[in-house]
Amino acid sequence: MIRAATSFYDFLVRIGEALMAGYGRIVPKMPAGWILFALIVFLMTFPLIVIRSYHFDEGLTISFALDLYDGGNPWYEPHFFGIRFVERPQLLGWIIGLISWPFGEVHQVVARLPTVLALYGGALLIHYLLKDYVSRAGAIFGALCFLFAPAVLIKVVTAESDVPLSAVSFAAFVLWWRGYRAGRNELWRWAAIGLLLGLTALFKGPQPSAFFAVGIGLFLALRREWAALPGYVLAGAISLSMVVPWYLVVYDSGDTATWARFMRLDQDPAFGEYFAEKAKFAIDTFVSLLPGSLAAVVGFIGFRRFWPETADRSSARELFIALLFFAAAGTLAVTLWPGGKTRYLFAALPAIAAMAGLLYDRAATGWRRLFVRTAFGILVALVVYQAVWNWIVSPVFYERFADNRISAGRVEEAVKANPAPMYVAYRIGDTMFPYLDFPVRFKIWPELQQVEAPAWVLVPTPRLEAYLAARPDLVAGDRREMIVKGQSLTLIRLDPR
Repeated sequence: MIRAATSFYDFLVRIGEALMAGYGRIVPKMPAGWILFALIVFLMTFPLIVIRSYHFDEGLTISFALDLYDGGNPWYEPHFFGIRFVERPQLLGWIIGLISWPFGEVHQVVARLPTVLALYGGALLIHYLLKDYVSRAGAIFGALCFLFAPAVLIKVVTAESDVPLSAVSFAAFVLWWRGYRAGRNELWRWAAIGLLLGLTALFKGPQPSAFFAVGIGLFLALRREWAALPGYVLAGAISLSMVVPWYLVVYDSGDTATWARFMRLDQDPAFGEYFAEKAKFAIDTFVSLLPGSLAAVVGFIGFRRFWPETADRSSARELFIALLFFAAAGTLAVTLWPGGKTRYLFAALPAIAAMAGLLYDRAATGWRRLFVRTAFGILVALVVYQAVWNWIVSPVFYERFADNRISAGRVEEAVKANPAPMYVAYRIGDTMFPYLDFPVRFKIWPELQQVEAPAWVLVPTPRLEAYLAARPDLVAGDRREMIVKGQSLTLIRLDPR
């Protein structure tokens, strides 16, 4: 058994060596970074960006963009198909609405462009940051660790805020690092950083901007960089001045409880439940951020070997420490916070990928060699997975990927054949509604039971009979059944008896 294990170990090493040797040979033939990453992002997202219908929380995001056109509400107060939704600012929805304005409607591809551009921008930022510290192969490796992390691949063509805010937040880090390594503390730089952090907060609330605020704040305190304090305060003031007014303007009675629920401040789990949740969270996080998380852990464990003491503030050692603070401070907070989700760590992902890139040229011997080779092998596997998923699986199983768009077509056909207002149980089937060219309004369950006929209603199939029994004054007519987000739903026409 020992001999078999040793043989398997040697086999893994040889595979890793072969893959990295081949990679090293093709890197000099690759085009310039801005062309290379444009090609990679295109190959990652097309044709999936066209084929895959809205999924996850895209219905939520697109509803805010649609509300800018005909919702009848102030643009800054988001409404989710008629329901006021002020958990957090919705910059992405506003951006989608703005870039869709010339078309007069929100197209699926246009809605996803900010995410695609953020993927491209994030890769360029990592490559730009690393190119002065590692070989070209290492810089590209770091950028690829960001692009092909499982957490990113899940949302690679998804109109949600996670990827854009990670790129904007990391842009603040790169801008700060360029000044720090040169020993400059210009106020204009800190003002620009504050602007970027403010935009980060407007995507999803102030929490993601804390990765920079807390991480770099601790780093500067550790380095006793007191001269940076005025700029740091200026950046904080600018970012807060961008996001706090939104909360003040939209505030209404009862919103405090909504924000507390969004911040998970209303949770009080038992110790055993909390510990089990955090153990699972740690495992999920490590896997979701691969292969960068594996290489970054190697760099942390082998810190003294890889990063010798130096007084040079522009050294790779100093950059690794700054990246570590940026990623670790926020990650630790999210990990300890009740109800934390892996997607809350997107702001840390570019930094973790950059840490992996710094390790690429350094971990060439001993046990570290195997781990870095393993990380590279995982990266290759993820690249192959995305290529197959994007270029083979999605076209072959078109109907599975386009299910919400197809269901929307069935809904539109039924409603247009016999027009009437359409009402939906809150948060049911929202990924279909952006495709409809007539308004849909959410209703909480008590309100849905009071709608006036004639009307179309969409309800969970298991609740349909109880719903009809509560309205003996109505006659049920045409009905269509469908599966949306794995849930069985029924669209039914109601008329006065």
